[in-house]
Amino acid sequence: MDEYIGLCCLAALLHCSPQTIVNNRSRAPWRVPPACTPAGTRRLLWRRVDVDDWLAGQVKPAAVPPRLPGRPRKTGKEVRHG
Repeated sequence: MDEYIGLCCLAALLHCSPQTIVNNRSRAPWRVPPACTPAGTRRLLWRRVDVDDWLAGQVKPAAVPPRLPGRPRKTGKEVRHG
């Protein structure tokens, strides 16, 4: 059976307040994992598997530092003498 977490547990996982999650669900839904609401209730629940998958998708690769402007580097083949 799937494990479900509530609003306060999700807020603790995302290091934000529960109200931020509620606001982001309507203003910026890409900032929170997809929720599932049981039929006949208004309670917000998230499947733990969905939250873990969503968090894994949020990881960005390390950025490569930009090259500094300036004179091009000399390589072994391009060096000319005289």
